[in-house]
Amino acid sequence: MKGTDDYPFAETAAARMLSDAIRLKQAEGVSLRKLAPMLGYKQATVLSHMANGRIPVPIAKATDIAVAVGLPQSEFLIAAMDQREPEAHTLLAAAPVDFGLTPNGFADELEEVAGRPLDALTTEQKEVIRKVVVDPSPARRWLSEAELPAVALLRRLRPGVEQNGLAPSDRALIADALSNRSEP
Repeated sequence: MKGTDDYPFAETAAARMLSDAIRLKQAEGVSLRKLAPMLGYKQATVLSHMANGRIPVPIAKATDIAVAVGLPQSEFLIAAMDQREPEAHTLLAAAPVDFGLTPNGFADELEEVAGRPLDALTTEQKEVIRKVVVDPSPARRWLSEAELPAVALLRRLRPGVEQNGLAPSDRALIADALSNRSEP
């Protein structure tokens, strides 16, 4: 049936990408019936029709679909646009300006670096990210790898230092101990 009037989008990149991604999701135990409601669809067949090329991927939902099935958002959005205007990809690729295709460009970059959706990060990772975003000078608070053992030692010797800080007497002891010692 593919290549007929019933499946006009079967040979498009968007249909192939979605079909492959759905296959992977199903191998992970995530059915179309689970995906459909997450995307606001009452029927799973809508996703099936998009994947087999019977209907185009709606541009307005392309990034949501991409996130749900684990596809790169920008790439899938362009592929969905390509279904409507075959030269869209060429025009967008040649554009010298950033059209801001994804309002979450930085979030997309973080997901790429993490190798998984931001929602899949641990609670601790999310908390650290929140602290970095809130602090106007986060680099001042960030520890280098070389500093980690010293801070770990402080935390072990003075439980509660993370919440309460060091007492002035402890700071004075550290300053005295390190001041009277020559650099290693």
